[in-house]
Amino acid sequence: MDEDRNRGSSAGPVLIVGALLILVPLLYILSCGPAVVLINRGYLSEDGFRIVYYPLDLVARSSHGIRDSLEWYTRLWALRERNFAR
Repeated sequence: MDEDRNRGSSAGPVLIVGALLILVPLLYILSCGPAVVLINRGYLSEDGFRIVYYPLDLVARSSHGIRDSLEWYTRLWALRERNFAR
């Protein structure tokens, strides 16, 4: 019975690490949209954006589908910002 408890308790940290391995990269990718808003408001320079999102730029250069998706996503945030500023 104690062995069952020990096995069950090790699943929690494994799930947490697994979730972090999925969520952290996803949040990094999704953060490029709000970063566009920060550029438009003057809180982030375009050079800073290029440095922070250089890994995404490399991936986008290797895949047209990823590039098109990232361009669509960042344009969506830029349009949202323009409409919100009115």
